[in-house]
Amino acid sequence: AVQPPASPPPLSLAAVMPVLERVPCSALAPAVQGNNLRVQGYLSGDIGVARLKETLQAIPGVQALDIDVQPVGSDKCSVIQAYAPYWVHNRVHNRQAGGGAAIHTKAARAELTEGDPLVVDITTPGYPSYVNLDYYVLDGSVVHMVPSPRARANQAPPNYSATIGGLGNWVIAKPFGNELIALLVTPVPLFDGMRPESEARDEYLRAVQERLRQIAARHGSDKIAADFVQITTRERKR
Repeated sequence: AVQPPASPPPLSLAAVMPVLERVPCSALAPAVQGNNLRVQGYLSGDIGVARLKETLQAIPGVQALDIDVQPVGSDKCSVIQAYAPYWVHNRVHNRQAGGGAAIHTKAARAELTEGDPLVVDITTPGYPSYVNLDYYVLDGSVVHMVPSPRARANQAPPNYSATIGGLGNWVIAKPFGNELIALLVTPVPLFDGMRPESEARDEYLRAVQERLRQIAARHGSDKIAADFVQITTRERKR
């Protein structure tokens, strides 16, 4: 007797999420439609798309695969890993509900030249929140854009949109290369007081992760949302 071909097992987010969470130095958000899997996000250049593809094709039920990821350097891993759970939740759940935290640069293709003002547009999720905007510099430091002495107010109503840096508060300077700007939205202030405008990245990330654990325990991790934009900065030709 001829056997009909076995239909593939149904594909679910529950099968995909644990696999994505194990990929080091990544923030990857899946979308499942039937047996099609689409994955967007950030992935270490050391791992590469080919290896990710192999890993995902091994998940039972995956028939078609669409991968849209931005490569990030290994120097970005600590930032990506710290924000990844909140970035993924924001992409998978908040965006599906038609909202969520988002950050975009005004510059075309996120490319900026020395002396250019850094201007970003942000939107917040559908609940009252506090906005934290941090620029992770190539030299291993982090510059706090919001809240900071130049932009103290950081409380936002639901679904709020704002342009930050429009007054030329921040201007591109060396070192040049690929840098990350991270938006982190929390239901209560992230820290009690103002932090120094610039500080060491690793120290700050440790403090952020500890604080996010406390906020998640008290208010629920679904009230924390994150988004990134990676910019490329260049020296101005003399």
